[in-house]
Amino acid sequence: MSKLPLVAIIDDDASVRATTDSLVRSLGYIVYTFASAEEFLRSNRLDDLSCVIADVQMPGMSGVELQAYLLTQGYRVPFIFFTAFPESMTGESESEILTARSAKVNLGLQRKQA
Repeated sequence: MSKLPLVAIIDDDASVRATTDSLVRSLGYIVYTFASAEEFLRSNRLDDLSCVIADVQMPGMSGVELQAYLLTQGYRVPFIFFTAFPESMTGESESEILTARSAKVNLGLQRKQA
């Protein structure tokens, strides 16, 4: 029996989490949602992930900081970033961040077979 891909959604905005959860579930993925990067790190889901969808800017640890931290810990899970802000805290545009990150990511996710 094949294991379904597990996707973590991390955003401090509850409505964004709920909407993104609904969209990703409709595509056949198993989804877990978290209100912060810190909540995600306290979870027991790190080893099971196929992908993380994270807000770029959140109180506490940002999505970009979370990815950097996970890389230092040996986790090589693909990330998808999104944001409501046109500029990141580093001054880079959202597209510059996404272009740099997506160039390194090979999602390898497969859709659930009907």
